[in-house]
Amino acid sequence: MDKTYNETNFKQWLKLQDTALYSVNLSEIIDHIETVDIIDIFQLLLESLITLLSVTANTLTLMVIWKLSLSHSAQALRASLALSDLLQGLFGSGMAVWNHSYYLWCANQPMRCNYTVNLLLWEGELFVVHGKLIFILSIIYWTSWWSNNLIFLIMTVDRYLAICDPLQYHTRMSMKRTRIAIISNWITPFIYWFVFLLFQEHEMLWTSSYHPTSKMMYYIFTIKSLTVASHAIYMLYAVTIIFCMIFLSVLILYQLKKSGNISKSLREGMDESAVLAATEAIDFNKTLAISMMFEVIAVLIPPLILYYTSINNKVSGNSSSVREYSFYFTQWFVLSSTFFNFILYNLRIPAFRKQSLAIIKTGLKTCSNIFSSN
Repeated sequence: MDKTYNETNFKQWLKLQDTALYSVNLSEIIDHIETVDIIDIFQLLLESLITLLSVTANTLTLMVIWKLSLSHSAQALRASLALSDLLQGLFGSGMAVWNHSYYLWCANQPMRCNYTVNLLLWEGELFVVHGKLIFILSIIYWTSWWSNNLIFLIMTVDRYLAICDPLQYHTRMSMKRTRIAIISNWITPFIYWFVFLLFQEHEMLWTSSYHPTSKMMYYIFTIKSLTVASHAIYMLYAVTIIFCMIFLSVLILYQLKKSGNISKSLREGMDESAVLAATEAIDFNKTLAISMMFEVIAVLIPPLILYYTSINNKVSGNSSSVREYSFYFTQWFVLSSTFFNFILYNLRIPAFRKQSLAIIKTGLKTCSNIFSSN
């Protein structure tokens, strides 16, 4: 009943705004475009570039890993990492580009623009579809983001076992166990974020109701309590992951230093192919360790920056512009980390670089053939 009441009042408000909607003309649109800040345009271009780089780099990474092989646990984990980075770049950066484009268009005319969009969504029953679409995209983005952090923890454990206990590595990290870990790594965050966002959506709908009943207020209180609990779970998860990754990464780098010295002492008694294989294995493990440490920085630094700017604004009484720009910086930093692994693999792993160059050449040759035929 409350929903019907809200819908009726909303449509009555829409009818009162008809004059405002149809008074939009070309000169007003041109004036609005001329008042757009150059910084906003730069932010939009940067977000678009991050989206393009992330999607291209991670798609190419998946193709290279597929070409090399998925028979090894480390390769399967890298494929899962590339998939989560791809979804992060596609939906995280993509939604940022969409939101920023909408902001640039509606910054000086919020009521008129909101009315136009709401009218188009409400009429034809597209409003519900739009809400479900945003809900689904949010679940995909946050699931991929959480999966990205969890897969790094699994990769850290995998490399720790491979380097510090090589005799038991293939027994403890078999492909079957790796598949189970990857599937659990995707299912667990999906369930968490699905429940969390569902609770959050119901809380906003019920809180905005015109006539909240006592039963509804009880539900709102319950959902807020569950939301606080979910935030506590997230903080515990973040602290645990950061601590484990730092601890294991330091152990891995220390063990790699020792194994590197041992390989030098045994170099004389090994043939050239064995030396090359050992060197590539050490470089591969060092690359993953560097990638893990960068992921720790990407997870740890942005919340600290936002927390510091928030406290600084409250103490000094500054405007929220500092916090706004720090938010954009942390957003760009986190999203840029989605194609960092592709660059690192190409710089430090010769086999990966060779395959990626071959795929790029094949793609360029195919495109040139298509354009030449047309």
